[in-house]
Amino acid sequence: MAKKYDNSKYQSLKSQKSANEKKQELYKSEINDIEAEIERLRSAYNTLDDAKEALEDIKNIHSNMPTFYGSLWTGNKAQYFL
Repeated sequence: MAKKYDNSKYQSLKSQKSANEKKQELYKSEINDIEAEIERLRSAYNTLDDAKEALEDIKNIHSNMPTFYGSLWTGNKAQYFL
């Protein structure tokens, strides 16, 4: 014997499907927004990391300057002229 067709159950399931599809679109939109935010933060982090490396390079150069310039001078005369 075939099951009897239940129109009210069919309509209920159809409305649930529609609601679930709307939720799915909303969640996809939220995921896209979060991914865009992650990419923005990743870019900012990379910029800060590059600036940190540049600062470290500058600090290393300046910390070695007294040794470098000190090696060019003996007494009152420079050992090397530019």
